[in-house]
Amino acid sequence: MASSIMPLDKLLGEKLIDRAQRHQYRELTQIKPGTLTDFSSNSYLSLSTHPTVRADFMRRIMHRYQQSTRSPWPANRLLGSGGSRLLDGNSPLAESMEKDLATYHRAPAALFFNSAMEANTGLISTIPQREDVFIYDEFIHASMFHGMKLSKATLALSFAHNVARKPKEDEYKDLGIEETSFSSLEEALQHLLTGHGCDWFKKGNRNVFIIVEAVYSMNGDVAPLRKIVDVVEEYLPRRNGYIIVDEAHSTGLFDRGAGLVCHLGLEKHIYARVLGFGKAIDCAGGLVLCSRVVRAFLINYSRSFIYTTAMAIPSLISIQAAYTFLVGKPEEAKELIQQVQKTTLFHVSPDEPQAPIVPIFTCRPRSLARHCRASGYSVRAIVAPTVPRGTERVRVCVHASNSLDEVKGLCTAIEAWILSQLGLDEDDPDEFNSDDSYSDGGGSNGPAKKPNL
Repeated sequence: MASSIMPLDKLLGEKLIDRAQRHQYRELTQIKPGTLTDFSSNSYLSLSTHPTVRADFMRRIMHRYQQSTRSPWPANRLLGSGGSRLLDGNSPLAESMEKDLATYHRAPAALFFNSAMEANTGLISTIPQREDVFIYDEFIHASMFHGMKLSKATLALSFAHNVARKPKEDEYKDLGIEETSFSSLEEALQHLLTGHGCDWFKKGNRNVFIIVEAVYSMNGDVAPLRKIVDVVEEYLPRRNGYIIVDEAHSTGLFDRGAGLVCHLGLEKHIYARVLGFGKAIDCAGGLVLCSRVVRAFLINYSRSFIYTTAMAIPSLISIQAAYTFLVGKPEEAKELIQQVQKTTLFHVSPDEPQAPIVPIFTCRPRSLARHCRASGYSVRAIVAPTVPRGTERVRVCVHASNSLDEVKGLCTAIEAWILSQLGLDEDDPDEFNSDDSYSDGGGSNGPAKKPNL
């Protein structure tokens, strides 16, 4: 009897087994509610559990329900959206919220996407024209790489993470710069402006898109945006340098929750921003902040906007409830942000705010994550290929709902693990020769797990 396994499935299964043998197999996990203290999720402000936000969300949902009961007209939909924004999925709620959010974040216009990933991909793949160039921080999000690959731009240059100005020779070691295309944004621009076809850029006939994140999700560090703006405007005085900032992990945290760009007063110097509502805002969805022309261009040409069902009404209402809290109760919102800063044990200066993401670098991240979970604290091991090999870590995310006692408890658990590791053989294959990924919930040490196929 012929095998019931299709040839392609056999090939895919072999690839999954190979990945498992390299300890990189991903699988979905669940945490039983109430069993672990959350130091893992991106819900920095804990808005989804805040009583004021929850009550406002339910009030708005019930109001919408009553409207839909009285009049089943599509404009009063309660659940889905009815289609793409260009067909039947647009709504007065979506358009009014875009205007309100643009005002709040001090931008000319805004456009919803179903996620920050789709917003990044749609923006970056659509706006650059032929012969344009990308210069990007080496640690940008995968969605931005995907957008660059889909774009019409002809060249992409990377620079060392968060290095705007070219360092002096004796500073390289201190910066810990490893091999990368260029040691700094400045060096990448110098290369572009002295190489083949440089006159196009000097005269402003070709565009350069500088791609960075405001807060980097795996490191928790903040982009030196002022320095980046200074370098771009110095080397591209014809105003053909366009900075795009992914604010997914800074939205909700700085300047009334408006993000890093607003905090630094750089709105007029940034070409476009991408917001993510799945982190501190504690909802789902993405938003591009841009000019009115860019908004219209995305509506006409961005495939990740055009060819997808619009965001569901409950998703829009959840975002509306979160922002109503930020706008309507600024003192309470400020207290939440300050609580995050306090429990993160960081001093936040006006010039260089920090994020509630704390990477704990270790060559045994899974062991540490497992120990923390056994001690009652949910954290995640982050290893290659999510982060570069040799930079494995446990990622700790602090929330407004975390108490100082919980932070101290986590620190005590980490300290106990460190003490337990002091006598561990450094050649222990259980950890050094194994890999993991951000998505598999920390996994288990020891022999590779065979996928359940």
